[in-house]
Amino acid sequence: EEKKEVTRSLADAPQPSAETSVSPAALKEDNTPANLITAYFTIHMPNDLETFSVDLAENGTVFDAMVIAKEKGLLAYTTRTFASLGEFVTSINNVESGDGVWVYDINGQLASKGISFQKIQHADRITWRYDE
Repeated sequence: EEKKEVTRSLADAPQPSAETSVSPAALKEDNTPANLITAYFTIHMPNDLETFSVDLAENGTVFDAMVIAKEKGLLAYTTRTFASLGEFVTSINNVESGDGVWVYDINGQLASKGISFQKIQHADRITWRYDE
């Protein structure tokens, strides 16, 4: 099947500030934005490919970036919390784990931590795939 590429960008969206949707980890003690980094996402859906980027605070996690993406309407997902793994993704954009699971890598390396424990650096590329 032919894959359709959908590209979404925050370039036209308001830049994060204390008044816009910045994750709590993105705020300094005085509630001003911390130094921001950009994370780039690629979501391999069954019939298309979606890409977008989000700005978040330094020392943020994949989960922090996904929360921001969800608040901006760039991504829909559900998670389940496990004590040892943290947040585990159970669906992305209405594709639920079933015969397979959602897995992610960072800069081409399979992630070894749950999304709420995995810190990201500026310009990291997070890629999600449904692995059957």
